[in-house]
Amino acid sequence: KKPDVVTYLFVGSVTQRKGIYELLEVFNTLDDSYQLIVCGEPNEKIGNDYIEKYRNKKNIIFKGFVAGETKNEIFSSADVFVLPTYSEGLPISLLEAMFFGLACIISSVGAIPEIVSDENAILIRPGDKEGLLLAIKKYHNNWNLLLKHQSNNKIESKKYSYEVFKKNLLDILEK
Repeated sequence: KKPDVVTYLFVGSVTQRKGIYELLEVFNTLDDSYQLIVCGEPNEKIGNDYIEKYRNKKNIIFKGFVAGETKNEIFSSADVFVLPTYSEGLPISLLEAMFFGLACIISSVGAIPEIVSDENAILIRPGDKEGLLLAIKKYHNNWNLLLKHQSNNKIESKKYSYEVFKKNLLDILEK
């Protein structure tokens, strides 16, 4: 059964490069059945301005920097991971989201398209606020798709475990 509130999670620095400003602007247009949790600290002045601007919005929660058990609890409480980034290599936060079985909305940059597909995520273009809004609404309005992507990510994440990495590295070294 679909819950009354779908929780979206952003984990990363609060900077233009991570696409968080567009994400905040999009969430500002959505009702309280869409909840955004933001984990990360600004490292540019405009980041502080955006936090101040949206701090009192009921459906946007700023947690600041999180680690350890607190971070695990936040990942466990979310439904969808969102990272509308402009540039990345391979974000560790994406692998963490997959491990926790979150559906993902993420920009198609860097190595991301090698890790996710339309079987476990919705890929968007950097800076595409309309595409971001449509992706958020797609999960919100299609609970079966969200559950399918969550399940697929839980399975897919096993490919990126420490044990698999260690085995692959040992195989390389043996050759």
